[in-house]
Amino acid sequence: MRKIFLVVFLSSLTAAARAESISQPSLSPNDSWSYHVRVQNRGAIKDSHVTISVTRVGSDGVVVSEKSNAAPDRVASSLFGSDWSKRRGVNGLETTVNRPLAFPLEVGKSWRVEFTEQNPNPQKLSETDVLPYKVVGWEDVTVPAGKFHALKIESLGRWMAELSPRVVNNAAVARWGSVATRSSESRIIKGVRVSGRYYKCFWYVPNVKRWVKSIEENYSSNDSLSQSMTTELESFDVGGGLKPEGAPHHATPVLPPPAPPPAKNSI
Repeated sequence: MRKIFLVVFLSSLTAAARAESISQPSLSPNDSWSYHVRVQNRGAIKDSHVTISVTRVGSDGVVVSEKSNAAPDRVASSLFGSDWSKRRGVNGLETTVNRPLAFPLEVGKSWRVEFTEQNPNPQKLSETDVLPYKVVGWEDVTVPAGKFHALKIESLGRWMAELSPRVVNNAAVARWGSVATRSSESRIIKGVRVSGRYYKCFWYVPNVKRWVKSIEENYSSNDSLSQSMTTELESFDVGGGLKPEGAPHHATPVLPPPAPPPAKNSI
């Protein structure tokens, strides 16, 4: 009887944990987070330290400033949704193009971001992005800011594009009664359709009000990794929120030490 009671008790605890709902954070001006950012672009790796700070909070969005040690004299400002979603103009309409978090969050919840953009660049007639997200579960993750119990969100998406036609000049043209000669004529190569994959993963911590780690990868049409970005939290300051043991108290970027002055030649 005691075993049956224990099984029922543990099952109820598991069900309660799964049913736990995480509400949207209340962001405040001066909330800030410092990340180590690693970008890999076709094999080349670049590291930087970026500090993100909330400068203004509105009814349905926040203005965020971003400063990187790669350009210490430059501050970039962007507008985000209150849930950290990103919107921009697509085909003349304001469209959500990125939504890694959909509150309230709970294990098993899923949502989808999908949009088609006409002429996103000179090489493409159109591109469609499809990003299905799902809350996988709770997971311990360790980053430079400390060890956190985080809610893991994953997305395995796809992109599909129709390429613009290409004009090839000075094509070799075969003529009747003569050998092939090179002329100044041009020919048009019709556009083709290509597709690839996205992988995104975020580890969200409620009392941090943001993710402590993220991975975003872009795969080309032959499934090779073309670009990736990994961020890991180094420090944060969210108005006295709880911090893990040993975590820094302020989100200050970790800058590389200054180069030593050149040695003077002795006479």
